[in-house]
This record gives sequence, structure tokens and C-alpha cells, in this order.
Amino acid sequence: MSQTIDLTLDGLSCGHCVKRVKESLEQRPDVEQADVSITEAHVTGTASAEQLIETIKQAGYDASVSHPKAKPLAESSIPSEALTAVSEALPAATADDDDSQQLLLSGMSCASCVTRVQNALQSVPGVTQARVNLAERTALVMGSASPQDLVQAVEKAGYGAEAIEDDAKRRERQQETAVATMKRFRWQAIVALAVGIPVMVWGMIGDNMMVTADNRSLWLVIGLITLAVMVFAGGHFYRSAWKSLLNGAATMDTLVALGTGVAWLYSMSVNLWP
Repeated sequence: MSQTIDLTLDGLSCGHCVKRVKESLEQRPDVEQADVSITEAHVTGTASAEQLIETIKQAGYDASVSHPKAKPLAESSIPSEALTAVSEALPAATADDDDSQQLLLSGMSCASCVTRVQNALQSVPGVTQARVNLAERTALVMGSASPQDLVQAVEKAGYGAEAIEDDAKRRERQQETAVATMKRFRWQAIVALAVGIPVMVWGMIGDNMMVTADNRSLWLVIGLITLAVMVFAGGHFYRSAWKSLLNGAATMDTLVALGTGVAWLYSMSVNLWP
């Protein structure tokens, strides 16, 4: 007897994911029909919930049973051949007509950034829903807006965006960006520590860290070196803070830029005008 099993899906992010899950399910001989969306699937056939979940996992996604009890279909007088024909005649609109788009984002650092990007995307004509993931630096946008309009909206809000339709390419690009960012942060940290630790140790055991007429020139040099380190190791904070300022917003980057910038300016002013 055929039954309909409702499954909750996890890991799907675009129309390509939906299409892949739908095709994987419909390839099973014991599945008559599979209606799939980004968050759930309704599968009709004789397959058990465990078999369907295993098929979805083999496709690269996660699934769980939405309702503990499957709802059996009433016996129908329509021949099984007719049911099969109806199932095959149904268009695969769930996947092909899915208007979801995936964006790779850059420049976000906190929940305030997420809110700004999400509001910017939802203000684009044709967008019905936008969801931003801070951890993965991605945005899932539903609607008929073009990728160019979405990217422009994100850039206007002060952040970076890139539209990639293919899910595999998106994940590859995401991995490349994460690796490149980690390498850059590693070198920036090494340079900052290589300069900062000797100055700190010298100040603790070799000098009293007070500005005098004899060491004013030395502290000016140290201040300029510190500025170079701030620009190299923390330049992204200042660039992001400036973009946020132009857009009338404040983020965690603004806090970092203000704290370090004001401290450096005060230290240099004390040195120049004691």
C-alpha cells in the first residue's frame, strides 16, 4: 500500500539542491512521487522513511521524519498504471521553477552587518525573502530579482557579494576564500606580534615608557612603525568602518577602528605636544 511520508530537510540552499534531492528520490523504484522544497519533502510510495532518509544522505544532505506516523493513502480504484502516468506527467516545477539565488558575501563581521545586508536584499524589487548566514558568509534570496541587482544592493550597503549559481562551484569558491583569508590573517598576526612583542618587552624591562626630551624622537619612530602595523594587520577594520560610516551605520569594525585609532592619535599628540 502506498503511503506519504513527510520529511524535514537540512543542508539545501538553492534550486540545484532541490533538484538533486528530487531526482535522487524519484530514481527509486518504490517512489511514485516526490514533492521537494528547500526545507521539506513529501514522498509518496512504498519506501520506508529510513530508506528515503538514506537516499537523501547519499545525495549529500540530511533529513528527518516530520511526523512519526506516515499517512496511508486510501485504496483507489484507479489502476496503478494510471497513477504512474499521472506521476510522470507532473512537471518538475519545484526544482526548475525555483527562483532562489545564492550569494557569497564578504565584509560582514557581526549581527548588525547581517541585518543591513538582509534589509538591502529585501529592498530590491522582486525579492520575496532573503536569509543571510553570517557563519558561512552566504545569502539565500527568493524572488525574481536579477543577480546583478542583488550584488549592487549588497555593495551599496557597504559589503561585497558574488553570485554563483552552481552549488559545487559555490562551495569550492567558499573554501578558497576561507583558506585565503586564513593565510592573510596568519601573516598579519605574525607581523603584528613580531613588532609588538619586542616593543612591549623593551618597555617593561628596558625603559619606563615615559616620553622625555631624550627619547621623543625614538617614540615618534615607534609611533610610525605602529601605524604601519595597524594599516597592514588591521587595515580591513578601517576600510569596513569607513564604508559603514558612509552608509550611516556602525558595526564591530567601527568599534575596533575607533578604539585603536583614537589611542594612536592620543599617543602621537602627547609625543608631539607634551
